[in-house]
Amino acid sequence: MFELLGILTLGFIRRCGISVASPYLAKVIERVVEQHSTTTYRLILTTIDLERQGGLNDLSRLRSLNRDIEGNSLAQWVLKQLVLAHMHMYPTTIAQKQKICAELNIAIHSQRILDFQTKDSKRIPH
Repeated sequence: MFELLGILTLGFIRRCGISVASPYLAKVIERVVEQHSTTTYRLILTTIDLERQGGLNDLSRLRSLNRDIEGNSLAQWVLKQLVLAHMHMYPTTIAQKQKICAELNIAIHSQRILDFQTKDSKRIPH
């Protein structure tokens, strides 16, 4: 049941974030998040950040969100899935992978294997 709820939640948050992932709308969304700092809005803002090349360059917002949702298993699962989707769609350095995987408690070994398997299917090639 948790997985089904997680998949539905991830789908809604990701769809919302992707639909407003324009650089022009990002500032507007940031202002909304500042005024209404709910976990959902912050996850949508994270989706916007991760829907472009270099989404893992600045980990400060991800770290802050991860600390704030520490007791929320569903939100942590969604955050991990958003980061994993970014790593599979965009080229990331090994250092970036190591940092974010350590921060979010993601097994790096399996991500390295998947990265090798999906190296030719990135949105932006290396």
